[in-house]
Amino acid sequence: MYYYVFLQNCIGDYLLFMDLETQSIKDCLALLQKTPNYDIVVGVRTTKKQSLIQTMVSKAFYLIMQLCAKDEIQPTYSDFCVINRKVIHFLLKQDENIKLLRFITFDPSFKKYEYLFTPLKPDKPKKFLDAINLGIDIVFQNSYKLLRLATVTSLSMAVVNFLYMFYILLAFLQTPNIESGWTSNSLYMTLMQSCLFLTLAIFGEYMRAILLHFKRKDAYQIIDETSNITLHTNQKNIKDS
Repeated sequence: MYYYVFLQNCIGDYLLFMDLETQSIKDCLALLQKTPNYDIVVGVRTTKKQSLIQTMVSKAFYLIMQLCAKDEIQPTYSDFCVINRKVIHFLLKQDENIKLLRFITFDPSFKKYEYLFTPLKPDKPKKFLDAINLGIDIVFQNSYKLLRLATVTSLSMAVVNFLYMFYILLAFLQTPNIESGWTSNSLYMTLMQSCLFLTLAIFGEYMRAILLHFKRKDAYQIIDETSNITLHTNQKNIKDS
């Protein structure tokens, strides 16, 4: 959420994101030198020091992202970057909450430069549960493929239950000494499960359609503003000559 604080209150032409503990001032100045010719200057890590568990979890996360996300994710990208005013406006129009800058799919018309740098030290390790929650948020925020997977799974289970109903009827006709009440109970259970999975599949597709619709269009309209900080600021990014 703190990304939006900087984006909304930036009054200059460029915005630099950096961590003084892991990025050096020399790399920072090198990034700023590239800004006049590019819209985005992103830091690409040459090394990424992690423990064995962190490496395994990271590889699993990026594998899931490659399967779910529509665009390729670069594991070496970092949040160490410089963006200009055009990119700032683009990010402010994003519908989803910005969890990490390196996972944002930027407009291909932006000119991007990849700056190689070596971190001064490894990033601060996150708590395991916090890292899992962040990964889940990013995966579900960047793709609706999991929702489509849930729909396909529900439809498949509905079909399997329908086929099992035919097996129950066939067993009732072919087996003379079948247990009393087994046929009616099994038919009832399979019919209810088929209807349930079919309903979940329909709800999933409608939910996916609604999410895609609201992603392309604002769900609200601003009529009046009374407390926006940009209405009362005296400092502008335009100087009188």
